[in-house]
Amino acid sequence: MNSLINLMFETEDSKYPVAINTVVVHGDFGTNNVEELEDSFSSYFETTDTSDKDYENIIKDVLDASGFAWEYANDPIPECKHLFSLMI
Repeated sequence: MNSLINLMFETEDSKYPVAINTVVVHGDFGTNNVEELEDSFSSYFETTDTSDKDYENIIKDVLDASGFAWEYANDPIPECKHLFSLMI
């Protein structure tokens, strides 16, 4: 079953303090996986120079490395069993 995940990034922009991207992860994805994903983003930011990357590229790098099948949420959003929000 699919899971819908809101990925929220704190920005340096006072006009838009949070950038939100929504993805759909396919397959068996639960609370433990969200914690692993949060750790993966943290590790990525600690070890990778992100000065020349936008949020879409960062998301692609981390989710591709996670091994889960995923896609950006487009209209119509497929039926999802779970909804997760992750502040990064």
